[in-house]
Amino acid sequence: MLGDNVALPFGIAPTGFTRLMHTEGEIAGARAAARAGIPFSPFDAGHSSIEDVKDANAYGRNWFQLYMWKDRERSIALVDRAATAGFDTLLVTVDVPVAGARLRDNPQRHVHPSDG
Repeated sequence: MLGDNVALPFGIAPTGFTRLMHTEGEIAGARAAARAGIPFSPFDAGHSSIEDVKDANAYGRNWFQLYMWKDRERSIALVDRAATAGFDTLLVTVDVPVAGARLRDNPQRHVHPSDG
């Protein structure tokens, strides 16, 4: 897959708030990917450092996900850091050029769960 061997034709995609699902967050996901022989990609704003994720999946494939920030130098610095840590693939996320209109996040409008 994407130029290298993997045990299965899929990987673990970037997921936000992983520590809500497991106390070790991205580290648990990286370890699971290592055991399964599949790539792992942490969320770029995750709880664990790039280096800790690589250590948890030291011999496996690690892909780095990047949302391009307005501060391009900061974005490039993250990419360089991931490359230095040994991440072998860059995933550039471009699906959110503008934040969505999530009414539940608007403090001016309280939505009761029964309102749908």
